[in-house]
Amino acid sequence: MIMFFRKLSESWIAKLLMILLSISMMMLFGISGMTSMWGKDDTAIVVGSEHVKAQQLMSDFQRDLKKAQALMGGKYLSPQDAIKMGMMNTVVQQRVSGALKNEMTEDMETIASDAAVRNYIINNPNFQTLTGQFDRNLFAAYLNQMQMSESLFSLNLRKELAQKHVFDAIRAVVVAPSSLTEKVYAYANETRDLDVLLVHTGTVPVSEEPTEDELQEYYAAMEEQLYAPEYRRLSLLKITPETVSAHFVVDEATVQAVYDEHLNNYTKPQRRKVDQILTKDVASADFVMEGLTADNFLQTAQEKGKQTPEETDLGWLEKASVLPEIGDAVFSAQVGEILGPIETTVGYHILVVREIEDAVVTPLSEVRDAIVAQLKAEKAYDLMYAKSREIDDKLGAGEPLDKVAAEVGLTVEKVDFVDGSGKNKAGTEVVGLSSEILETAFLSPEGEPSPLVNYQNGSVVVQVDAVEPMSLKPFAEVKDILVAEWKKDQQKKDIADFAQKVYQAAQKGDELKTVALFYQLDEKTLKDVNRGAVSDLPRAVVEQLFSAQEDAVLLLPVGEDYVVAKVEKVTAADADIDPALLVAVQASLNQQITDGMVEELLTSYANTVGVKIDTPLIEETFQVYMKQDTVD
Repeated sequence: MIMFFRKLSESWIAKLLMILLSISMMMLFGISGMTSMWGKDDTAIVVGSEHVKAQQLMSDFQRDLKKAQALMGGKYLSPQDAIKMGMMNTVVQQRVSGALKNEMTEDMETIASDAAVRNYIINNPNFQTLTGQFDRNLFAAYLNQMQMSESLFSLNLRKELAQKHVFDAIRAVVVAPSSLTEKVYAYANETRDLDVLLVHTGTVPVSEEPTEDELQEYYAAMEEQLYAPEYRRLSLLKITPETVSAHFVVDEATVQAVYDEHLNNYTKPQRRKVDQILTKDVASADFVMEGLTADNFLQTAQEKGKQTPEETDLGWLEKASVLPEIGDAVFSAQVGEILGPIETTVGYHILVVREIEDAVVTPLSEVRDAIVAQLKAEKAYDLMYAKSREIDDKLGAGEPLDKVAAEVGLTVEKVDFVDGSGKNKAGTEVVGLSSEILETAFLSPEGEPSPLVNYQNGSVVVQVDAVEPMSLKPFAEVKDILVAEWKKDQQKKDIADFAQKVYQAAQKGDELKTVALFYQLDEKTLKDVNRGAVSDLPRAVVEQLFSAQEDAVLLLPVGEDYVVAKVEKVTAADADIDPALLVAVQASLNQQITDGMVEELLTSYANTVGVKIDTPLIEETFQVYMKQDTVD
């Protein structure tokens, strides 16, 4: 067997298979995934017997990133920003939690039956028609969208249902005490009258300018944020239908032959405008035919056939679009000729031809370009296959990329310095650089052509010609950024001082309306509001407003702004508790208690089975995104 593979590896068939295998593995795992597979173990998380690869985390991250962008209405969210927002950590936590749940249900031997899985699928509204019937086509479309086989979907669903059995058992025994429910109800339904002043950053503009010494201090303090990203100059050898078809010449004889062979495709068939009277039986048809002419056809259709003009007018017809027995008669008749009655499965037809539009043949001159494009496209994929094999052999023999390109009749595309996001030094996005090309470029060593990489509708060899490492931007280049940061910090100090003045004025007993008028601030009065009604302020601020005593004046930070507020009135929740509201409060408490118990159970189980997280490997995997974590 070993000798067989050795001999096979020396043949061009094996080389082709290796090319295709490399391309498919890159599509599945990404370039970084291949490096990890061939270089070292890339297990990022171990939970009991379950192992999670680093590339699985990357796939989860990319999926969640797309979801987040969709929720933002398609607005772009960079991977760097998503990581800063904690999305990478969330992905890790979700994987750990899911693995713990799997281990726990397997250990408890909790199993979801085939019937439970089948019933869930059949009763899922996403897989049902408007009448509530299970539609296998909808189910298949969902699986295709999720890029998941039916067996894998069923396996995952079986795990989820097994977990649900365990957690439903916990939920069934959780009941919040009535005393706690009443206290929470009272807490949530207490109302207050609040008078609020917003002191926002635009209130106090900064008129000063920083000194050079101050800017130099900022330059030193912000050094890590002021690095220019790594740039790379690239050579790209693209193998696409467009690049290879340029070398394929289509002769006129071939074009003519294709045109002649498919002449029907370039011919607009004859059309005829037809009116019809449809009857249900022979007696009715004979009744209609008495005295029928082309001139009184419409009138007869209305009076004897009981048809509207719209029902009578069949419009323009092509022979191929009507029943053969009708088409043969209609397309052999003259204008004005009465036809019928003709029997079909729907009744007896009486027809008249109103107009004839002759067939029109589109001349070759009008479709020549389309035929040439079609022939080139058909030939292109054969040429791509051949050239891919030839390029791989030549690169494998150590030939330089430019020479290989010349020998196979392709052109190397030169790309001046770009960063990992595909932008040049001017900050402009370079056209034609897909994510596959960029990822390969920033994971490849300088001077070595990459293997063939699949991208869009072709493949590409990427060579890094030069690398400019990350470097600290000169002071002069980032001076405007430093000034903006200094002013931002200065404004924070000024607004804090100004807010303190407003607060002190309010503490003296002046009405907030008067204070607002004096300092030209926005004032808002909130009457009979509970905690849930003050949604435009952070929760921490709301809690402080609802914890203060009546007549208290508070100064509270809200991001970079401040709120000066006075508690005008405190009203306790109604003593007569609405039973329906009480039930809702208890249900919410039950859920929170259940979630807490589940979290404790998972934590305990984690200590039992063991959880190992390879943080350096995870950070290394995501480093491809963080390389661009700089100030542009």
